[in-house]
Amino acid sequence: MAKACVIVVWFGKLPEYYRFWELSCGRNAGVADFLLVTDQPHTPAVPNLRVQQCTMEQLRQQISEKLGIEASFEKPFKSCDFRPAYGVIFEQELAGYEYWGHCDLDQVFGDLRILIDRPDLEQYDKIGRSGHLTLYRNCPEMNGLYRQAGALYDWETVFTTPANYAFDERTGICRIAREQGTRYLNTCDLRADIRVRTRRLEINAAKNYVNQLFYWEDGHLYRAYLDGNQIRTEEFIYIHFQKKQLADRCEGVSNAFFIGREGFFPKTGDVTGADFDRYNRPDSGLRQRLDTVKYFWKKTMDYFRSNKAQRKVWMSQKRIGKERYD
Repeated sequence: MAKACVIVVWFGKLPEYYRFWELSCGRNAGVADFLLVTDQPHTPAVPNLRVQQCTMEQLRQQISEKLGIEASFEKPFKSCDFRPAYGVIFEQELAGYEYWGHCDLDQVFGDLRILIDRPDLEQYDKIGRSGHLTLYRNCPEMNGLYRQAGALYDWETVFTTPANYAFDERTGICRIAREQGTRYLNTCDLRADIRVRTRRLEINAAKNYVNQLFYWEDGHLYRAYLDGNQIRTEEFIYIHFQKKQLADRCEGVSNAFFIGREGFFPKTGDVTGADFDRYNRPDSGLRQRLDTVKYFWKKTMDYFRSNKAQRKVWMSQKRIGKERYD
């Protein structure tokens, strides 16, 4: 049995880029298993992926029964708030695993052995801090961590009201873990978490290069970048291209593909200097400023279109926005 089981909940049509996620899961067989909870009929193409087909209402009932509450689950994105309680909600499915976790679909995994097989992993009970990949030790203390004090909003409020609280991230379970002194491993340097507001693929809170691109090859994920006249590479455990609807430009799934600003493209040889502009070209300063304005305009419109309860949550989160969780 693999050491960890990673769960993703998705309702609605699977995205175009889904098959690249599944392919990358399959290359981690023996290291991690994956559970996809969805209302879509789907037969996995890889051995370490299980599918639990159910409706949102069926999952809501399961959550309510497992947690002893009347869960509020009106929109698919609400599933993210329940993530810290997956150790209880999916208790039977997680039996026998040392760790359980959650992830998104808008990502591609590299070699998770870099994380899961590291010799000091046993020192940590919580691994990572973001919804797109966090692992928890599969034990009563960690499975019930979400019930402890420390979050901006307590778990019962989060689970029984329809607003989105991002309980799986900084102002929720991360605050609880800090308050409770949970042994935590920061994995930010191991991942390529892509900025939302830029068209080209750039990593959040990290050094970026004028000439850089990302590619997956034989189960490994790399960033290639131009350093002077030399092309160098560095390896990550996954790339999270959040909110970018990348198209499938590959003809079938192969052992190598570029992950570019416009989508997925086949990779047939070594990275060349021309590939940087071809797959991840830089934008002009004006284009970047326009994209930033567009990003904040959308956030402003989302705020005014939301209801009073949701706006209250966002404003509360903004007030503690400078808090750190390292």
